[in-house]
Amino acid sequence: MRERIHGHLLTGLLLFFTVALAAQRSVQGTVTDEAGLPVIGVSVYAEAFPAVGTTTDAEGNYVLAAPEGASTLVFEYVGYATQTLSLPDSDRLDVVLTEGIEISEFVVVGYGSQSPTDVSGAVYRVDGERLNSRAIASIDGALQGQVPGLQLTTNTGQPGAGMTLRIRGNASINAGNEPLYVVDGIPFTTGDFSEAYYGGMDHNVLSDLNPSDIESIEVLKDAAAASIYGSRASNGVVLITTKRGQAGKTRVRAEVSRGIQSDIRRTEMLSGEQFAELSGIDWNGKDADFESALYRTAPVTQASLSLSGGDLKSRFYLSGAYFDQEGTFINQSFDRLSGRLNFDHNATDWLQLKLGLNLVGTTTNIVPSDNNLWGIVTMMYLQPRNVDIQRADGSYSLDGYFFENPVGAAVQKTNLLTTRRTLANVGAKVQLHPRLSFNSRTGVDLTDFRERVYNPATTFQGGGSGGEAFLNTTLATRTIFQNYFDYQDRFGNFRVALLAGVDYERFDLDNASLAGNGFPSPDFQYLVSAASFTNAAQDVTGNRLLSFYTRANVNWLDRYVLTATIRADGSSKFGVNRRFGYFPSVSFGWRMDQESFLENSDWVHRLKLRVSVGETGNQAGIDDFASRGLAFGGNNYGGQPGVAPGTLPNADLRWETTQEMNLGLDFGFWSDRLRGTLDLYDKSTAALLLSRPLPPSSGFTGINQNVGVISNRGFELGLDGRLVDGPLRWELGFQFAANRNRVEQLFAGQGFTTSPFLPTRVDVDQPLAYFFGWRSLGVDSETGDLVFEDLNGDGQLNEADNQFIGSPHPDFIGAVRTEVTWQNFRLNALLNFVQGNEILNYTRAFIEDGLFRGFNQSVRVLDAWQQPGDETDVYRIGGPNAAQNANPSTSHWIEDGSYARLRLVRLSYDFNSTLLERWRLSGLHLYVAGENLLTWTNYSGLDPEANHDGTDNLILGVDFFTQGLNRIFKVGVAAEF
Repeated sequence: MRERIHGHLLTGLLLFFTVALAAQRSVQGTVTDEAGLPVIGVSVYAEAFPAVGTTTDAEGNYVLAAPEGASTLVFEYVGYATQTLSLPDSDRLDVVLTEGIEISEFVVVGYGSQSPTDVSGAVYRVDGERLNSRAIASIDGALQGQVPGLQLTTNTGQPGAGMTLRIRGNASINAGNEPLYVVDGIPFTTGDFSEAYYGGMDHNVLSDLNPSDIESIEVLKDAAAASIYGSRASNGVVLITTKRGQAGKTRVRAEVSRGIQSDIRRTEMLSGEQFAELSGIDWNGKDADFESALYRTAPVTQASLSLSGGDLKSRFYLSGAYFDQEGTFINQSFDRLSGRLNFDHNATDWLQLKLGLNLVGTTTNIVPSDNNLWGIVTMMYLQPRNVDIQRADGSYSLDGYFFENPVGAAVQKTNLLTTRRTLANVGAKVQLHPRLSFNSRTGVDLTDFRERVYNPATTFQGGGSGGEAFLNTTLATRTIFQNYFDYQDRFGNFRVALLAGVDYERFDLDNASLAGNGFPSPDFQYLVSAASFTNAAQDVTGNRLLSFYTRANVNWLDRYVLTATIRADGSSKFGVNRRFGYFPSVSFGWRMDQESFLENSDWVHRLKLRVSVGETGNQAGIDDFASRGLAFGGNNYGGQPGVAPGTLPNADLRWETTQEMNLGLDFGFWSDRLRGTLDLYDKSTAALLLSRPLPPSSGFTGINQNVGVISNRGFELGLDGRLVDGPLRWELGFQFAANRNRVEQLFAGQGFTTSPFLPTRVDVDQPLAYFFGWRSLGVDSETGDLVFEDLNGDGQLNEADNQFIGSPHPDFIGAVRTEVTWQNFRLNALLNFVQGNEILNYTRAFIEDGLFRGFNQSVRVLDAWQQPGDETDVYRIGGPNAAQNANPSTSHWIEDGSYARLRLVRLSYDFNSTLLERWRLSGLHLYVAGENLLTWTNYSGLDPEANHDGTDNLILGVDFFTQGLNRIFKVGVAAEF
């Protein structure tokens, strides 16, 4: 009986498989592009059975067993229009793919890319073409005016100097406020490795990247977009994608440009004779012209050469570039020599290999200027002009100088910063299944930084020690290992994309420094010639990060998009009780233009609503061992080595956590002639990393804890319109953003002053680092003294009368961008504006102090009050209240920092095809450009963008003898072969 049942069962199974096989149709064919080249990796599946599919092989061939009931096949590939074709009567179906969504339209979102229709977070893309139109050393400078909600401040005109970039405001007090930069999937090491203090002239490691190598930059602004990067994403994420080769003939592109720079504005100071007259001393007939000796017209040169191409198996991009910029002060310069190789190889139809290698060397000659009593801008202004710059024998004089001879300092001193950097990554993509791939990548960021400082005995700073020298070397190594699975499938009306992976990252820093003094002569600058060594130090540190992450993206009916992300980060920086942090987010996108009530609209082209909520973290700017109790060596006693406790442990120390909600709308009307994006956001950063003060009896100044809350709320608007279409084409773009920053909580509500010299504070219910001091009511026309508000009415001026006198945070920022094309001509212009911020003009507090400190003065003091009845805003010279008048912590020195700046004007011409064929070129592009051409501002200092302390979180909007920006004119040519 059992055998009979088995026999019937076997017969039934055989019959079933026979019928099933008979019901299937085997369809085969070849998929090519419009040029007739085979396309590898095209997804082919039956529309009614999306789980039944395959991909094309290295020759573009496919074979698919189409099940019964299948009537149509779907062909999908990135960069081409999806095609849905009926099954033919025969068993062969060849397909030619046509261009659909351009590859450049796909958005990089972290660990992959998405079609714009699948993006539900706040992501903004900037194409590389926009980045290459300016004569800038660093990619962050190229982003100015390109991204709504991104505020970028060029702190100083020093070539290669750092910039301050903020996405949706300042979210931290002691930790970092800079975004995370990711280059080709590998987090990029940032920060200033210099040991000497240059104020806002911070060394900028972002200048190690060549802007001409950039394909695109995506800025992840909200928590939903950035949470895939977890503990480092609270300040936003900047994803940088470099160029890669495409199959086809080898393309050669060469570009050369040359420009000249000049300073934009100068401050007129008293001549030697005017200073003597105002000071009541005899003029010695001398009148040093420091500006003419220091300023110059400086060249800037760019040159690049790239080759790209390959075939269907191997593709390459190879480039080399040189950038050289001299400063508008003598002896300033920045140069960079870089080379890049990106290589892609399809080893098999299931294995793809990738290589990226970037080698760069930079050299920066810094002439210290801002926030420095030895700086050339400081002494160019403060030093009275009744001195000689040079003696009769040609040496630089110090006779009659307060501190340093600014010209002698610029010529004789050395502040040389060199960087040798290697960025390398290798990766593999294994196609385990038509819908499932495994991706593995290893990256290394190796930075070798050296800083050499020399002040010879012929300068004031080095004269007391017979000359002094300092050497700082830093080796920073970041290594990262990434492994993740990527699954994409279709189930009926659903498209699903799943991502899951693990990263391990280690960062090691080795720093050593040595100082010496006493040198035989200025010709001997290196430490080997020092008579004695005054300091030697070495520091070795590092941190580790282990991360797990997953993301799910579901698209239903190409209308509703849901994305959920969670990342778990474990960091060696934090306490053993809170070693791991978890950062979830969820976002929803609704393509309203696909709904029936808008489907037939003749004016709505696209309309998508985005809603998101999520958490991100921040661990930047925190010491590697901030949670641990440390003891430090070097506490020697009686000639014997000693160790002493240095910090208290906190096993519960953890990340700052930012919770953010975002409501966004993407729209396009009238066939996308008007398109744009609008975002409203509310983000709150809690558990701020602060050092809580401790009583002196504890033996410690403070302990690292998570205390405090900062909020940022605002909105962003980006508009782009094609106003005129046809032979004359005119496009106009507009960006506008407003952010309100506020400190919500501090430990026990206790505020604090951020600098012993500046009126900057942090308090609850106030913006971060606001200005706090006496409010000036103007100059009393009877006495010539400043009048200040007596806040409490007690008839005295003291600390009780300090109050809010200004905020360094703008009310709103924005930009206007335009492009006009006519025949072969193209005109581009960019204007950006900042409104409502205040600047502490600390420079003016010294050069308009009524000779209180004995320094030279601005010519404005010639309008100072002299007798009762005078109406002026410049108080009297001298007098019994001179010290009170010159108090730098008053609103008298606070100015409106609003400005509008014509950042770029560029006119280009593309030669027509007839000439190109004759010259055997595929493209020839000529252009002329001007940068920082016009500035509209009421600010009286050198530049309204001035920020003397660079990226410091707690000293914002302060100008203290800061070098201004430069005006640049350049011409260039680019040719393609």
